[in-house]
Amino acid sequence: MDATATRPRIRLVALDVDGTLLDSQHQVTEGVRGVIREAVGAGLKIALASARGPSGLRPVARRLGIEGHAVAFSGALLCRIGASPPAEVLGSRCLELEPARLVARRARDMDISVGWWDLEQWSVFALDGPARREAAIIEVEPRVEDLCTLARAPFKLQCMVPVDAIERLVALRAELPPGCVGQFSNPNYFEVFSPGTDKAHAVLELGALLGCAPEEIAAIGDGENDVAMLGAVGLGVAVANARPAVRAAAAWVTASNDEDGVAVALHRMRREGLF
Repeated sequence: MDATATRPRIRLVALDVDGTLLDSQHQVTEGVRGVIREAVGAGLKIALASARGPSGLRPVARRLGIEGHAVAFSGALLCRIGASPPAEVLGSRCLELEPARLVARRARDMDISVGWWDLEQWSVFALDGPARREAAIIEVEPRVEDLCTLARAPFKLQCMVPVDAIERLVALRAELPPGCVGQFSNPNYFEVFSPGTDKAHAVLELGALLGCAPEEIAAIGDGENDVAMLGAVGLGVAVANARPAVRAAAAWVTASNDEDGVAVALHRMRREGLF
């Protein structure tokens, strides 16, 4: 008997965004866009699962021609994203205010660019080089504020340095206070969350909300914050540009993000009768 005949059908695919869905120029290629539209037309549910917040995911969803559910802030927020803000919150896990302030203050003292993300708003101490670069990538302008005085709890802190200063992020990770955990979403991006936050739990929660069992979910990713998600679902796929630990956690390795890896993976799923 063909092994694919006994495999559960995939009904939901969770897509990491930067480094996976987007190419190295942070664009959605026409090849990826076309295959995703075909897959949606065939009944497949697509959800973005990213370290980005709703304001950074909205332009991506618009270019794909999709609206709907998303896992944002690496699992700290489960939401529905429409054409205009605010996103509809379906589940959330914010940092506690005082630990967040402590980390923000320490990051500033270590000359790390730090951003404070709530539902739709991104705030920074200063519009420095890393913040300007991130603003251009995600098409969101931050607000300049004293983060240590903010009274609204963040979903995450985003800590960024130039690529030649990654040791600062490693040092910050070693100093995180109780009530905080951190993950690298890119080599020079370190993100701080409430304990228990990860894409895996949020994607499974989304699957339950949509009536999809874990074995009916596939996920595609490239980063440290994708590893648990790839292992938690029925089919975990890594793009070829993923880090070695991510590729090792995946059932499949598809083409790179610059070679339409998401489209290649979706073509293979359809060819093997998985949706």
